[in-house]
Amino acid sequence: MLWQPSPYTIPLVFVSMVSLVAAFSSWRRQKTLSGIALSLLMLSLAVWATGYALQLAGADAHTKEFWRDIKNIGVVPVPTLWLIAVLQYTGYRRWLSKRIVALLAIEPIIGLLISWTNDWHHFFEKSAILVPSGSILLRVVTYGWWFWFNAIYSYVLFIISAILLIHTFLRARRLYRQQILILLGFVAVPWIGNGIYVSKLILNWGDAPIPDITPFLFISGGLLMIWGTLRYQLMDVVPIARDIIVNNMRNGVLVLDTRGVIVDLNPVVETILGYTESEIVGTPVFPRLSQWQDLTRCLKRGVEAVGEQALTLDGKPQYFEWRVSPLTEPRAQTIGWVVVFQNITQQKITEEALRTTNQQLQKEIETRERLIKELDAFAHTVAHDLKNPLSVIVGYVDVLRLELAEASGDIKHLEYAEKVEQTAKKMGHIVDELLLLANVRQENVQMYIIDTARIIVEVEHRLAALLANTRADIIKPKRWHNALGYAPWVEEVWENLISNAIKYGGTPARIEIGSTPEAGEMVRFWVKDNGDGLPLEVCKNIFDEAFARKIRSRRGSGIGLSIVRRIIERHGGTVRAENSDEPGTGCVFSFTLPAPEAVGTVAQSVGVAVQ
Repeated sequence: MLWQPSPYTIPLVFVSMVSLVAAFSSWRRQKTLSGIALSLLMLSLAVWATGYALQLAGADAHTKEFWRDIKNIGVVPVPTLWLIAVLQYTGYRRWLSKRIVALLAIEPIIGLLISWTNDWHHFFEKSAILVPSGSILLRVVTYGWWFWFNAIYSYVLFIISAILLIHTFLRARRLYRQQILILLGFVAVPWIGNGIYVSKLILNWGDAPIPDITPFLFISGGLLMIWGTLRYQLMDVVPIARDIIVNNMRNGVLVLDTRGVIVDLNPVVETILGYTESEIVGTPVFPRLSQWQDLTRCLKRGVEAVGEQALTLDGKPQYFEWRVSPLTEPRAQTIGWVVVFQNITQQKITEEALRTTNQQLQKEIETRERLIKELDAFAHTVAHDLKNPLSVIVGYVDVLRLELAEASGDIKHLEYAEKVEQTAKKMGHIVDELLLLANVRQENVQMYIIDTARIIVEVEHRLAALLANTRADIIKPKRWHNALGYAPWVEEVWENLISNAIKYGGTPARIEIGSTPEAGEMVRFWVKDNGDGLPLEVCKNIFDEAFARKIRSRRGSGIGLSIVRRIIERHGGTVRAENSDEPGTGCVFSFTLPAPEAVGTVAQSVGVAVQ
C-alpha cells in the first residue's frame, strides 16, 4: 500500500473517536432496544470515518479501493440502524418483528456484496480515476445504478424516520421534545452535507473534485449524542406512543372537543358504544349516548362528574362507572373533555354476593338472638320451677335424716339420706349457676370501685364449711389494688376460683390470692393453688363452656369457669389459666378488671354504666 500526507486524516480520526465515545456512552447506559441500535449506529459511523480517512490517505488506486470496501462496512447499515432506533424510540415496536428486521437487513447486505464485487459487474461504480485535488489524489467516480438506488433507499428511510420523530414531537412532553430535537439535529447536519455532495455528483458544479463531506459532519452528531445521553438520559427514558398507552388500557377512553364532537377513542369504547372509530370520530357524541342519560346531562352542562350505568353487551348484563374530566391547556383553558369508562361488573357481582351474605348473616344473628332470649327465659322458668321442689326435698330429707338418727340409728339408711340431701343441694347450686348465667347475659348493671377485701370476707363465709372440712389455708395480700366492677358478680368470680383451688389443690390446699396493675389501665387479680397443675391444652381452653363440660368431674357442674369468663368479659376484662413457674406446683387462674382511671373507656367499650 502507498500513502500520501492528507489534511483530512486528523479531522476524520477525531470524528471516529467522538463516534466511538458516543457509542460506548450509549451502550453503557442503554436500557432499551433503541439504545442498542443507536450504539451500533455510532459504531458504524466510526468505521465509516476511519475507513474514509485511510481511503483519502491512500496514494494509489489499490489502496483507495481496499479502504473504500472497509468504509462501506460502516456506510451501508447506517440508514437501517437509524430507522430501527427511531421505531423503537417512538413506540412503534410492533413494526419490528423478526421478519421485518430480516427484510430491512437484506438491502445493506446486498449493497455490501455488490460494493466488494464491483470489479465483476460495475453495478456500484462504472469507472474511477485519480485526480489531483490540492496536495492529495482523489478518486473521481462515475457511479452505477446500485449507488443511486441505495441513495434513494437511504433517503426514504431517513424521511420516514424524520416523519415519525416530528409526529412524536408534536405529542410529546418537554423532556421528550428536547430529546427529539437532539435526534433530529444528529441526523440533519450530516445529511445536509451528504445532499451537497450528491448534488455535486448530479449537477457537476465546479471543476475541482471535492471529498465526501458527510463523515466530517458526524462530529456534530457524535457530540450531540454524548450531550443528549448525559443531559437528557437519551434512550434511557423514551416516550411511549399514544397508541400503546390508550389502545392497551383496560378502561375505555373517549375524548371530546368543547362542542361535544368525538375526536378520539380506544377499542374499549368501540365495544361499549357499538361503533368503530371510523364511524364516529368527527361526529357529535350525544346521539351515541342514548342509554347514558346521566352522562349526557353532565356533558351538556360541562361539569366534572362520576356515575354508573348498566348495559347489556353480548346478551350479558354489564356495569360501567364513568368519569368526566376536563382537558385544559397550561393557562387553564378548557379545550375538551375526557370520559373514562371502567367495567365494574365483577365488583357489582361481589357487592351483591356480600349483600346477600350479610342479609343471611343478619337473619341468622336475629334467629340466634331470639333463640338465646327464649333459652334464657326457659332457663329462668325451669330454674324457678325447680327451686321450690328442691327446697322441699332438702327440707324433708333433713327431717328424715334426724328421725332416722333418733329412732333406729340405722347408719346405712342414714348415709342414704345424707347422699340424697347432698345431691339435692348440688342440684340447687346448679340451678343458681344457670340463673346467674342468664342474668349475666341480660342484666344491665352499674360498675363502681369495688372493695375486694370485703368481697373476699364474704366468699370465706360462703365457703366456711368447705374450708373447715379441707383445712385449706388462704393467703391474702396486705393491700388490694382498686378496680371497677359490679360487686355481686365479682364475688361469684372469686367464689368459683377459690372453691376450685380448694377442690383441686394440694392436701391440705394452700391458696395465694392477690392483685397486680397492668398496662392499658387494667388490674389483674389472681388465685394460685398448690395442686398438680394442668396440661397446656387444658389451660388454653378451660374457660370454654364446651371444653369445660368435657372435663367436668363429680365435684362440679362444668359451667362455673364459663360463668367466670362471661362475667369478666361483661366488665371488659380477660381471663387466663396457666401453670406455676415450677412444674408440679399448681395453677394460677387470673382475671382483669378496669382500673378506676379507665372510667370513660369502660363505659364506651362494655356498654354499662360506671359510677
